[in-house]
Amino acid sequence: REIGPQHCVLATDFGQLHHPIPPEGLRMFVQMLLEQGISADDIRTMIAVLVGFASVACLWWLYFDVVAIAAERRLASVDIEQRNNLARDSFNYFHLPMVAGIVLLALGLKKSFVDIDAELKLVASFALFGGVALYLLGHLLFRKRNMGSWNVQRAVVMVLLLACVPLGVMAPAWVSLVTLMSVLLALVTYETLAFAPWRRHLRASHEEHHAGKH
Repeated sequence: REIGPQHCVLATDFGQLHHPIPPEGLRMFVQMLLEQGISADDIRTMIAVLVGFASVACLWWLYFDVVAIAAERRLASVDIEQRNNLARDSFNYFHLPMVAGIVLLALGLKKSFVDIDAELKLVASFALFGGVALYLLGHLLFRKRNMGSWNVQRAVVMVLLLACVPLGVMAPAWVSLVTLMSVLLALVTYETLAFAPWRRHLRASHEEHHAGKH
């Protein structure tokens, strides 16, 4: 109560063999919160924070699942002069949109959690959806510089998120949060399934390479 529901995330250790499954565990958790005098509105805000956390987790996955590994292998495959130029462009210039996008997303999430039933102002909506679009733009430029090709599905999602900015000023904040999470989860799911063999090969070779150094 002292720190506010917007600074809390609902989580449990349920799901282990000797515990109830996660949905049942969260139901029990919510019931106990209600019994302790936590309001239903505060619990809804906590759930909204969890939705926002899921979106952030998707951004982490989009970078560290294979992008970081592929970039590392690309740097290792070129000579010193090319490596210096590649590293300068990739990790200085093209990481700036990613960092700026993360900062904007943080602002959008913070504004969304203030009142999840109210519409967002234009600036907050742009921060929420446009921040992630800017993050994906950084990914597109990063890949183009490293691999010489564009990531079509991420470009499509980037445009889709920009098109969602008007949604933020017309619908309750929780709708915007759920929409953002759903779009990012769809992108993650698509890439996981569509490129499964290539991902497995890349990660396996990466692990073998690092295992050989020890």
